[in-house]
Amino acid sequence: MDTTIFVLQVLLYIIGIILLIVLTILGLKTIKVMDKADKIIDNVDEKVNSMNTLFDTVDRLSNSVSIVTNKFLDTSATVIAKIFRTRKNKKKKENDYE
Repeated sequence: MDTTIFVLQVLLYIIGIILLIVLTILGLKTIKVMDKADKIIDNVDEKVNSMNTLFDTVDRLSNSVSIVTNKFLDTSATVIAKIFRTRKNKKKKENDYE
């Protein structure tokens, strides 16, 4: 009985040591993967930061085009509205004279 308990204890110690070694190896591999991911993220961050000036330029250009387009449309709508108002006013004046 004592020998079986001793054998089981030795087996448990061996399994524990193997598990500890496997977990250590997995931990080290995880650290390596995290380092690689960190390098990739830094690289992508640098590339995005280099593109920020381009994005800012495109944003300013689109805002300028939007402002010009809005002014043009507002002016066109005002002119068209004045044309229709003058036609209505002429019709009202003609009806008033009759």
